[in-house]
Amino acid sequence: MLSDALERSRVLSELDRTLLVEAAAGTGKTSLIAGRVVMLMLYGAPPHSIAAITFTELAASELSLRIRKYATQLLAGEIPKVLRGAVTLELLNERKAVLKSAIGAFDEITVCTIHAFCQQIIMAYAVETGLDPGSRMMDGPAADAMFESVISKWLFERLSLQTREGEDPVAVLSKFEPLKVVKDSFDLAKLKLEHPGAGTVSVDF
Repeated sequence: MLSDALERSRVLSELDRTLLVEAAAGTGKTSLIAGRVVMLMLYGAPPHSIAAITFTELAASELSLRIRKYATQLLAGEIPKVLRGAVTLELLNERKAVLKSAIGAFDEITVCTIHAFCQQIIMAYAVETGLDPGSRMMDGPAADAMFESVISKWLFERLSLQTREGEDPVAVLSKFEPLKVVKDSFDLAKLKLEHPGAGTVSVDF
């Protein structure tokens, strides 16, 4: 018997309470949380009222698969290991119709990352947040690629620009040290990205 069996049992039985589950990696937190979601469904919680939020897309995918797996096993009359002790065959037979209905609406359960969950809220309250409802979340590499694309386009336009006084200062500098101008442009853009309020100091020549 596991030393934390009582605490694990609470996670599966105290469905009307807010609990903090802390444990090391590989101790079965995902299985336990999936089991709690299934227990909520078994006791009649509408799938659309359930939200399981994780840190990564991989964890969210794994959690969703386990919830569906456990629910399907119960419906087939098999009690998953994580739910043994919390679910009896008598309870299962009594609540099978409720569980079957919940599985039919499984896609209404929110299982996603924190960022994706916030994205859903923003899209639902776009007017209140003042943000574009068509905006979407991007991972780090995609955001970096878009950032570099925008700066590259800006730099290309500056190098092609003709002013009333002649060539653009950026274009003039690039004739002498083109690689340094490109590097400095990207460095300054990244600095501005990290410090949006940063500006330049006026110099009297």
